[in-house]
Amino acid sequence: MAPFVSADKIVVKADRLVCTLQLSPSCPRSSWPALMEALATKHPLLPQHACKNRAGQTFAAVMNRTSLVHVVEHVAIDWQVQENSCSDAVFVGNSQWIDKQAGTGRVELSFVDDVAALRALKNALKELNEALESCDKLRNSN
Repeated sequence: MAPFVSADKIVVKADRLVCTLQLSPSCPRSSWPALMEALATKHPLLPQHACKNRAGQTFAAVMNRTSLVHVVEHVAIDWQVQENSCSDAVFVGNSQWIDKQAGTGRVELSFVDDVAALRALKNALKELNEALESCDKLRNSN
């Protein structure tokens, strides 16, 4: 089965990774509580991430109803935080829709190590796709 969310194009710049994401036509465009609960079991600090949004100052304020592009951003940042040995490193990201109806979005991620950032993005996509698949199976079995 094709993934729900995939990296269409990745560009490594001097200070950040820029990734164009493609969501499949059957993929929801936004998160929901059960999906985020599944991801938060592996990333318990996800809700505490600083996040500029209209609802609050943390990702928790929007995580149950935000774009999946935004979810990829935060899960990839969390992977970088977990793998980074430099305690004073700060990771930031940005996400936006290029064309929501077509399921195309962009994520930008700062990094200390470009290879680690690529690995974090790969892990984030894998985990999100697994969570989406699991939620899809649960929804279809009812």
